[in-house]
Amino acid sequence: MILDVSASQFREIFQNESFHLPIRWDGEDFVVTLESLYTEYIDRILQVISKETVKDIRRDCELIIKAVNHYLNGYPNKAYRSMEVLMTRMILPPVGKYFLTAIDEFKYANLTDSILCICSELRGSR
Repeated sequence: MILDVSASQFREIFQNESFHLPIRWDGEDFVVTLESLYTEYIDRILQVISKETVKDIRRDCELIIKAVNHYLNGYPNKAYRSMEVLMTRMILPPVGKYFLTAIDEFKYANLTDSILCICSELRGSR
């Protein structure tokens, strides 16, 4: 599914200053701040897109929070793995598919195999 992010509802969400990066941390609990930001974002975006699409967005937000939690608890390797899962999701269809040209589409299967192979090799060299 391709979303029309030029629609006025999306512009309103993206113009909301609470979603501008970098975010300001209140100094208390970074993960709680991040979870609060994502919850507000998901609540706002639910007004524009389907619950099924939001499910994917929520999963991506949860992976980021998981990575931050791992990192802050002293497990950078687990944080890396969580981010690796997220980034792999970002290059695979349906998200990554829309960034490919017709020629790239033809090469897509080999590209995906190569990236997954590199990720696997990196994991094995630690």
